[in-house]
Amino acid sequence: AMTNQPSDPQQSPATGWQPPQNPQPWMQPAPGQQTYWQQSQPAPTNGLAIAALITAFFLAPVGIVLGIIALSQIKKSNGAQGGQGLAIAGIVVGSVLTLVAWVPMLISAIALLGSATDGVGAMAGLL
Repeated sequence: AMTNQPSDPQQSPATGWQPPQNPQPWMQPAPGQQTYWQQSQPAPTNGLAIAALITAFFLAPVGIVLGIIALSQIKKSNGAQGGQGLAIAGIVVGSVLTLVAWVPMLISAIALLGSATDGVGAMAGLL
């Protein structure tokens, strides 16, 4: 009596295929490389990069400084830290918000200085 049971427990009854017992060198990952089934752990995010983005919304100049420091730390870590995008976003948001806040103040200051000098000139003409 013949059975459909494979003689080798690793052999598939449908195809007769069995995985190689001694994988060939070309099947092994190169040293330092990962195989497709291994998951790599993402680099931990730099804390200053996170702080830069959050702070940029409330204290824009501080967000810019934190973002620059975070970028420097991330680059020095040679891939051990992530968060470059967060640091850049903190710098950009901080810069844009600083400009949005300072431009109207500068225009107002120039307008006030202009009207103040006009007033001084008019006063001097009266004397």
